[in-house]
Amino acid sequence: MEKIFVNDLKKSKDKKIDSFFAVVEKKEPQLYKNKPGYYFRVVVKDKTGITIVYFWGKGTKEEVDKVFMSFNEGNVIFVSGVPNIYNDELQISVDPLNGGIIRKAVENEYNAGDFLPFTNQNIEQMEKYLRATINEIEDKFLKKLLLKFFSDENFTKKFKKYPAAVMYHHACVGGLMEHTVEVVKLCKAISEIHTTGMNKDLTIAGAILHDIGKLETITVNDISYSNDNEEDVLRDHMSIAEEMIIKNIYEIDEEAKSGEDKFPEILKHELLHIIFSHHGKKEQGSVVNPAIPEAAAVYAADYFSSSVTQYIRAIKDDKGNSKTKRVNPIGRVYIDPEKKKKETEIFKE
Repeated sequence: MEKIFVNDLKKSKDKKIDSFFAVVEKKEPQLYKNKPGYYFRVVVKDKTGITIVYFWGKGTKEEVDKVFMSFNEGNVIFVSGVPNIYNDELQISVDPLNGGIIRKAVENEYNAGDFLPFTNQNIEQMEKYLRATINEIEDKFLKKLLLKFFSDENFTKKFKKYPAAVMYHHACVGGLMEHTVEVVKLCKAISEIHTTGMNKDLTIAGAILHDIGKLETITVNDISYSNDNEEDVLRDHMSIAEEMIIKNIYEIDEEAKSGEDKFPEILKHELLHIIFSHHGKKEQGSVVNPAIPEAAAVYAADYFSSSVTQYIRAIKDDKGNSKTKRVNPIGRVYIDPEKKKKETEIFKE
């Protein structure tokens, strides 16, 4: 069976399709408001994008629950349904009375390579850039800490493979590396503007380490990413990053030959503060609000990288002819058809 990708669903609008998708999230069955029966929604993805599948159950709750419980987040499912657009959002409607089907796929039915997108950047070159950046750092303590992380083969292997998020921004193989390099480059630019009043080495170190906790909160398998694990739910990536940094600083201090070789306490607190505040204000997910210029710089760079990338990805992935597109969570995006056409022609060349 030929795979129909999320990006191609608009071409099949209002026509039945059969295809395979990886389950990102599933919501418990709900009772219809004005009629008997139950429905549920499933967020699915492949390497080209994300969409929502609605299962419009017409039977009893037990019958709908049986379908709902037949697969889990992280599974690949077979979907037979009809793509349509509702409130400017693309979705697939599965109506069992009209032959609609949702079921867990058998492993040999699908190609695992259809579900994980890859960064369009060269991962090895990005790693080389980060290592060169670490070598440029003059502060001996921050440099030693960063080298300790990146001399760990397992850490580096995961850092090169993992996404920066499960959905929305840099959700691809190599996404964490790509996002980190973008944040580092932006922080370098900020440091060049503010040559006094900011500790450049501290800013760059915070930029490199700000998302390392995601190596534990994101679960990666052959066909999907998820963050439905105890590390993410109970601790979050900032808390885990703190633990990873403190562990390596402790080992540096254990190896110190004198008190002068021990990692400075204030420098440790400032670095951890950058980790705790890189989402900005508390209501945006930070533990604390940024209180030093280096933390403000990493927050601004992190936000810039993640938000701009979402707009670029939305335009790049669009396969329709509309000039606007609604994308979660950023909202409506303007798409210039002529600009997109020119970029496509340049890409082909």
